[in-house]
Amino acid sequence: MSYEKYFKDNPAFLNDYLNYKDFVERCSEQSVEQTYADLKAFLKFVKLTTTGRDPNSNIIKFKALSQCASLYKTEYDVDINMDIYDNTSIKDMTLDDMELVINSDIIKFIIFLNKQRNNGARAMNRKLTSISGLFKYLTENELISYNPTLNIERPKIEKRIPKYLSYDQSKTLLSKAANSNSRFLNRNYLMIVLFLNDGIRLSELIKINISDISLEDKTIKIHTKGGNEKLIYINDSTKEALENYLKERTQIIDEFEDKDALFLSQLKRRISK
Repeated sequence: MSYEKYFKDNPAFLNDYLNYKDFVERCSEQSVEQTYADLKAFLKFVKLTTTGRDPNSNIIKFKALSQCASLYKTEYDVDINMDIYDNTSIKDMTLDDMELVINSDIIKFIIFLNKQRNNGARAMNRKLTSISGLFKYLTENELISYNPTLNIERPKIEKRIPKYLSYDQSKTLLSKAANSNSRFLNRNYLMIVLFLNDGIRLSELIKINISDISLEDKTIKIHTKGGNEKLIYINDSTKEALENYLKERTQIIDEFEDKDALFLSQLKRRISK
């Protein structure tokens, strides 16, 4: 896992949690890496804002976000020097530091993300999810005594209406893909067909293996978020596009490292985002 190369720069409790996410919760590598980025940002903030705090002064530990809204511009407003923040090391942080974190620190971090990091509601919610997961792990394993993320309200996310291609737009896209001069014409055409006909995500598409495909049953096993799987059924046009690409792939597979990957790149490995 690529996140492991940063272990030497992290406190032990963080590395333990990342391993827990990876090997116990069976989260994807991308998910663990994103969790690490979120928690690193939070821990740097904690180190800069809680150092020197008296552990006996947690008088607002049980205040919910809604109860503290009127204090946003005073007690909860922070101004972090970004040069110092970017160069802050978290390696020497301990569980004692995590024990000092209170509800108001979470609120301050949300405000910091919004004002100084220009994070939107989705990014802030994702970071809060990562932070909540860490504190849940620490408290459930009795490594610290209190979870400061309890009762923290999440920033509201506006619901977005999904954008779809019209029938004519889909036909135009398929026509351009079918008539391109690309070396990977059949590969690209198949990817577009799978997107349009089966609605799979890019992250799911790049994980498809030859061993996931059954032309006889007209099915493809899709590896979804969190290490789960689902079976999709393909129509005749998708099957035809798949067969055309597989004939082409058979002729070039000896050049490539990953023999089971369905979609191959010009770098001679599984295609990536």
